[in-house]
Amino acid sequence: MGDNLPAMASLFEGEVNIRGYDVPLAEALPPAYFIEDGADKLLEGFERHRVPLSMWMHRTLWTEVGHEFTSPAEFDVHFDWVEIMAALACQSARALHDKSEFGGWFPPGRYNFSAKSRDRAFTRIEESLEKLEDLSPYAVARLFGDDAVACRTALTSCKAFMAKTRW
Repeated sequence: MGDNLPAMASLFEGEVNIRGYDVPLAEALPPAYFIEDGADKLLEGFERHRVPLSMWMHRTLWTEVGHEFTSPAEFDVHFDWVEIMAALACQSARALHDKSEFGGWFPPGRYNFSAKSRDRAFTRIEESLEKLEDLSPYAVARLFGDDAVACRTALTSCKAFMAKTRW
């Protein structure tokens, strides 16, 4: 579910037309963008969640592929890692198109509310960047930076944004 960064990187290439505008896929992929105003009410049982589609996707994927993981905690880390990758790629694409300053808004997801698995996902990324530097799959995939330094900067910005945001 996302351990193959080169394959995952291709998901973020290209554009999609949304409401008559060509939007980079990296901006359109985070689940927070899938829900139109009020459409979250269609997700029965998730109306009161702050990120209803992320929570629905989490439950649905757990039901369908949870048996592939050793525990719910392992699945949580993988799920949050994929959402974090989407958030980092989204912000990077927005910065490239001058839609926001780097370090600005990051799309919300389940990871905003699950500190334990989020921190494990961040640690996974940080350790790879520290150990492998520019040979890290994160730098090679170029989803949120062209090299290890840029990837670390993006990660730091995401963490800082989350620290000051109150969901």
